[in-house]
Amino acid sequence: MKYELLYIIPATIADDELSSVEGSVSALLEKHGAQTIESTRLGKLRFAYPINKTRYGHYTLVHFDAEGESMAKIDMELRILNTVLRYIVLKQEDTSKKPFTLVQFTEVNVDSKEVGRRRKKSSDDETEKPAREEISSGVKAIEGDETAVKEDVVEEKKEDAPALTDQELEKKLDDVLTKDEKEA
Repeated sequence: MKYELLYIIPATIADDELSSVEGSVSALLEKHGAQTIESTRLGKLRFAYPINKTRYGHYTLVHFDAEGESMAKIDMELRILNTVLRYIVLKQEDTSKKPFTLVQFTEVNVDSKEVGRRRKKSSDDETEKPAREEISSGVKAIEGDETAVKEDVVEEKKEDAPALTDQELEKKLDDVLTKDEKEA
């Protein structure tokens, strides 16, 4: 039966020693009756997370033919091997050659506190504040706080009113005060 073995050699092993590690893995396979069909170095790539305090590894893909009974022994010896960080053995379903490429992992740090160029706040931040207040007042209303809903309505009325000049404001205040004096 045909199998695929993908294994990672830690980057702490020098480049000139890679062939000896690959030779020891192929010798392990042959020791248990497997015949190596093809061995391909896929390159040195960065891991998504550190494995045994190592950030990089050399990936190697091996196609081989072996009996099903020997796979347990191969698996056990690969687990013990110190020069192999991780490995996976799969049955090869399709014998046709498909191009195989690995894609380098790119880390995205959302919560970065690094000092560097910072973007200026856009006008979106100004629109986010009322939206946040609206959400929090909605949560308060659901929880049973009725004053939050009333405050929200008052705030909406204030936002809808056009801005007054100082003279218009004084005139309105005078009108309200004189109206109150007449009523009293």
